[in-house]
Amino acid sequence: MTARICSNCDNPRQPSTGGHGWCSTCYHRWYRAGAHEGEPPPPPRHGPEHSAMLREEVVWLVEGGTSVADAAARVGITVDTARAYIPPTAPPAECAHDGCTATAVHRKWCTDHKDVRRLYQELRAGGVGRHDAARRIGVGISRTYVWEPGQRGQGRPPAPCGTDAAYHRHRRNGEPIDKACRTAHSARVATYIKTSTPVPCTACGEPRPLGTGGHGYCIACYGRWHAAGKPETGPPPPSKGPAASVELREEYFWLRDGGESIPEAARRVGIKPSTADTWERKRKAGAL
Repeated sequence: MTARICSNCDNPRQPSTGGHGWCSTCYHRWYRAGAHEGEPPPPPRHGPEHSAMLREEVVWLVEGGTSVADAAARVGITVDTARAYIPPTAPPAECAHDGCTATAVHRKWCTDHKDVRRLYQELRAGGVGRHDAARRIGVGISRTYVWEPGQRGQGRPPAPCGTDAAYHRHRRNGEPIDKACRTAHSARVATYIKTSTPVPCTACGEPRPLGTGGHGYCIACYGRWHAAGKPETGPPPPSKGPAASVELREEYFWLRDGGESIPEAARRVGIKPSTADTWERKRKAGAL
């Protein structure tokens, strides 16, 4: 049910509440005032503006030295309401210097420790480290670099040759890369590929290790796609498979058993001479 608007205070009202087009609050004020026909409801005695005025008066009296009870009696409210009107006072902050409990009067420090630069230099002269001295006087480490310009940290020593970090340092500085660094980098990449979670190829669905192929394809699908001229339709289907290889191998050895030479048998079957040599070696080793 859609709420209507009170014709007196313009606040929403339910259709079944009040009377004369007023909300329940305005109607009860009008009824308690005598229910005179033709007269609007009297204004409310209290409200947000009235409460704000009382709050400001209570705070002014308390800040002037009046007790909370006397301020509540003068304004005409209860003591609990007066306490709720008074904002809580934060406890005074202590000095940021290590071990000092005095009240901070100069930003974060007391009167005895406000000259933080002098205290820092005294601690540094006594052999205290930069981080420890900054912690004791209560300042950030970045501020101490302004007090000690030109004193950079040594940092970590460079990684020795034969590590992956040294390989990247050589590439970053344009230096020649030695064999030990190349070997370490290759081992690091191989470890990353072996330990990474395989993701399926977007063309054939077979799992592929991270860092292989491209465009989401496995190595085989990417090779076919690249050899076909990178068509927009994706990698073409494989032209050969295990069954075709077995059939070609059987035909090749049938020609060889019939007296054909290796180059002639390879030419008639349609394979490379290197493939024929591989089949010959496997046949002699008993692998076929």
